[in-house]
Amino acid sequence: MAHDVHQATKRRGNFATSMSRTLLYSIAPVLAAILIATRAMAQTDSTAPLVLSLAECWSRADNNNKTISIRRLGVAAAAENVLDAKASRLPDINADANVEKTTPLVIYEDDDLGDHFDHAYVRTHYKLGADAYLNLYNGGRTNLKIEEQQTLQHIAETKEAYSISNIRLHIAADYLDLQKNLVFRDLLLEDINTQQRQLDRIRQNLAHGIVLKSDALRAEVKLSQEKLTLTRINNDITLASQRLAIEIGEPEDRAIVPTGISDADSIALRSYNDYADAAGDRSYENQLAKEDVALSGIRLKSIKASQSVKLGLYGTFAYAYPETFLYPYYHDPYSLGIAGVKASFPISSFYQNKHKVAAARLDYEQKQVAAKDVGDKVRVNIRQAWLRYQECLEKIAVSQKNVEQSIENQRIVSNTYFNQTSLITDLLDANVQLLQSRFDLVQAKTDAQLQYYQLLYVTDKL
Repeated sequence: MAHDVHQATKRRGNFATSMSRTLLYSIAPVLAAILIATRAMAQTDSTAPLVLSLAECWSRADNNNKTISIRRLGVAAAAENVLDAKASRLPDINADANVEKTTPLVIYEDDDLGDHFDHAYVRTHYKLGADAYLNLYNGGRTNLKIEEQQTLQHIAETKEAYSISNIRLHIAADYLDLQKNLVFRDLLLEDINTQQRQLDRIRQNLAHGIVLKSDALRAEVKLSQEKLTLTRINNDITLASQRLAIEIGEPEDRAIVPTGISDADSIALRSYNDYADAAGDRSYENQLAKEDVALSGIRLKSIKASQSVKLGLYGTFAYAYPETFLYPYYHDPYSLGIAGVKASFPISSFYQNKHKVAAARLDYEQKQVAAKDVGDKVRVNIRQAWLRYQECLEKIAVSQKNVEQSIENQRIVSNTYFNQTSLITDLLDANVQLLQSRFDLVQAKTDAQLQYYQLLYVTDKL
């Protein structure tokens, strides 16, 4: 009976093992397929073109751009320096300990180092001690140090904001350049197809003896040149996409596809005075210049404060062996605490700091003049960006008219050429003029958009 039970249990175990293996073998291919598909999807997501608007590029750059990250670390370090300066208000506390072992003290009774004896004294010494100092007054140098570090923190924060604005301008330039070259490529591909159809028609006429072979050769050369231009534009697209990907923190081989942005001629342009007044003292360059003035003033005050009285509390405590502080001495451990007020005055600072104060005052005056100069340059940059933007808007209007005229001119010349009343050079020139006018219109719109962002940049609105 026991043998039968054992055999039945063994058969059930073998059956369970067999079922487990069968289930494992059936699930394994499914799991492998899921894993492969997951990896493929992840790889596809990391290499697929990334469609982004300009605002999305700016948002990614704010979080991933290395230059901005460097500035943020600088702001964090400046904040720590402020805390370190405030910590200088706390008392200075030191602790020390030492143990000493001396050799025997030999006393010689005559000059020839003959008779001598050992002097009895304690040969083991030890001491545990602590001392503290609390500054009460030092001419305000502690507060000035804190104020200096706070000003440096403000400078770091302003530089961070300035870097973000600068990076955004660079991203806008690369984004618009990428967008422009994509439009160039579409226009060129369209023109290549048109030129190819035109070349086929010329070859047909050549076969019928209507045109010269040189006409076909010139058309072929023109088509080859446009194909070479297409290669250059494709390379420009790759380079612009690489720059943009790096700036927003993406892998350099990640293709970026820009979306459409509003035309520059649809943006309402305010007057120069509105932009200048809006920027005012809030421009980053003006802020940095004024903070440099404030920093120079603080350092001038700090140099002057070094000529002030220094007042503080101090205290010491010691536990030592043996007692040698007061006579008669004792061969016993002792403890002693001392507390008091300490005052000092650097008399030599009157003649040692004379030139330091003069140099600091001149530096302060220099920074004041430099701040005014920066303000003037900011207004010049605002006016320049404002005028260039207006100039670009006018160029757009002229380019649009040129495109219309070039289309009509190309239509007329094409009809006259195939009616044998104009030369092949006239036809090729008309084709070039049409393509160039379209390129000029795209370039004008791109320049206007970039100039608008330049205007926002110099007015600290970017």
